Amino acid sequence: MDAVEMKRTGDQVDSARDRPETETEQPQLHMVDAGGLPLAVFEWRVSCRGQGPSIVLVHATGFHARCWDRIVRLLPGRHVLAIELRGHGRSGSRALAHWRELGADLAAAGQRLGVRDALWAGHSAGGHAVTVAAALEPSLCARLVLIDPVIFAPEAYARGWNPMAPPPGQRHPVARRRNDFASVEEMVEALRTRPPYVQFDAVTLHDYCAHGLKPAAGGAGFELCCAPAFEAGVYETGASNREIHDAVRSIRVPVTVLRAKEPTAAEHYRDFAYSPTWPALAAAFEAGRDVPLPSLGHMIPMLAPERTAALIAAEADALATVRPRRENP
Repeated sequence: MDAVEMKRTGDQVDSARDRPETETEQPQLHMVDAGGLPLAVFEWRVSCRGQGPSIVLVHATGFHARCWDRIVRLLPGRHVLAIELRGHGRSGSRALAHWRELGADLAAAGQRLGVRDALWAGHSAGGHAVTVAAALEPSLCARLVLIDPVIFAPEAYARGWNPMAPPPGQRHPVARRRNDFASVEEMVEALRTRPPYVQFDAVTLHDYCAHGLKPAAGGAGFELCCAPAFEAGVYETGASNREIHDAVRSIRVPVTVLRAKEPTAAEHYRDFAYSPTWPALAAAFEAGRDVPLPSLGHMIPMLAPERTAALIAAEADALATVRPRRENP
C-alpha cells in the first residue's frame, strides 16, 4: 500500500471484533492508478489488515463506494476496501466501450493495492466486473459474492441482445435524469418517494445522496458524481462482453450468487423490481451456490443491508476456515 497515493478523509478507527461500530467511523480514501485511470478506493479499518480475509466491495451502475457504508458498519473488525468504478464517485472517467474494461480496471487496482486471496463482493454491474477481474487475476480472489450480477444467459450475448437497452436510435432514459441539486437534503427529498429509492434503507439513501454529489461545474449547487450520460452509456453497452461466460467457466474459487425476483417479461429487465441475472449462472461456475431472494428487487444491498451484511460475513468466515484459494490453470 506504500506505493499508493493516499488522501486521508477521516479519523482512522482502531476497531476490534468485539467493539461496536459508531457512525463517526470513517474510511481512508486512496487514489489508485489503474492503467493510467485513477480509481477511488475507500479503505476501512487499516489496523485490521492481515487479521483475516480482506473484503472488497464493488457498487452498481450509477452508485458509488460510500453506498456500502451501512453494510461495512455491520461488518465490525473486518478490513474492507470499497472501489469506485470508472466514471463513478471520485474515480476518473474514461469512455466505456466494453464491460470487460470495468473488470480490467478492478484487476489493475487490486494488484496495485496488493490485494490477495480476498473475498470480493460485487452488486449488479459491479458483480459482472468482479467476475472479469477474478478471471483476469485469480490471485486477487479466494471467494466471490455476486449480488444480482448483470450477467445474462449465453444466448443473449450470442445474439447481441441487450435487454437493458432502449429502442434503436434512442438513448437510455437515465441520460435525462435530474442533475442539479441545491443540497444533499434536496436530493434526498426528491428521491425518497420515487422507485426504487422509496424502498431503500433510510441511512443508505442518505449516504447515496451525501456522497454522490459534487460541486456543479457551473459553480452553483451540486451535480451527480456519475454523469447521467455516462450512466446511460453503461446500460447501453450492457451486452458488450461476449466473453463473460468464458470468464465464468474459468473461475475455480467458491462463488455465491444472490438473485432477486426473476423477470417474466422482456420489459422487466429495465425494471429494478426484477433481477437481470441468468437463473442458471451459479451452476455455470465450478463451485457456485445459488441463493434466490424472490422477495427482494434488484437493489438488494440498499433494500436489505442487514441481510446482505450477514451473507457477506458468513462467506468471509467460511473463507477464514479453509485453504485460501485454488489456482486457476
